[in-house]
Amino acid sequence: MNTEEAQAQDLSDRQCISTLVDHRGQPIPVLHIDYHCIVVNKPHNMLSVPAHSDHLGVSLFTQLLALFPEVRCVHRLDYETSGVMVFARGKKAERLLFEQFRNRVVEKKYWAICHQPPTTQLGEITLAIGKDDVSSPYQRTHALKRKAAKTLWHKMGYLNNLWFAELRPITGRTHQLRVHLSAIGSPIFGDPLYGPYPIAPRHTHYQRLYLHAAEIQFVHPVSQLHMHFTCLPADIADHLSAPLWQHFESHLVPSKPPEVLSFDT
Repeated sequence: MNTEEAQAQDLSDRQCISTLVDHRGQPIPVLHIDYHCIVVNKPHNMLSVPAHSDHLGVSLFTQLLALFPEVRCVHRLDYETSGVMVFARGKKAERLLFEQFRNRVVEKKYWAICHQPPTTQLGEITLAIGKDDVSSPYQRTHALKRKAAKTLWHKMGYLNNLWFAELRPITGRTHQLRVHLSAIGSPIFGDPLYGPYPIAPRHTHYQRLYLHAAEIQFVHPVSQLHMHFTCLPADIADHLSAPLWQHFESHLVPSKPPEVLSFDT
């Protein structure tokens, strides 16, 4: 592919991906796209991949697959969680990116707003997690069949009985961050599964789980360049959510544009 063809293909890809929309019909922010991977800022209350039924709407992966048939999913975020997601384009990129996630080479950072501030500034949670033996999709730290799990946390500040957490999952168990925070008595604000309320908080005026995948770092599957992406929650401009999310803004290191990606397509 010569330079003109590559530029034309790049323009076509960007025009196609600009049609991505969330559950409210709003455009989904695209952080990066090239011939081998796509990075987007997933909205909250949107499926990463298709569910068993369609009552939760069309997944992000389904939309991408309709635009780019070679797209592959290499990791996922919970329906309620927002933030940065990486998709592979083609089997080779899928294999190489999946290996990075499996080998825990990918660095991830999450933001969360939680109940009951801890007394210390830093800590780690190493409680094993397994599927609830009775109630699906719940995960429990006391399930019969559990897998090792580890989460690092940093208290960045607090407001009344809420605290602002920076979370680094070392392992990638289902609902890990939500289960771990709940297990130490600091459930994530707005969590409909592990929160402290008898009625799901998603029905309150806040309308979301306050967990956001703010940062990801990985190696490009073909060029081998270091890729680093950060993003703010899409609803940070919302007049209800803003006072909570804006505490994190000053802590976000902007994404560094990747160097020129020079490789054969």
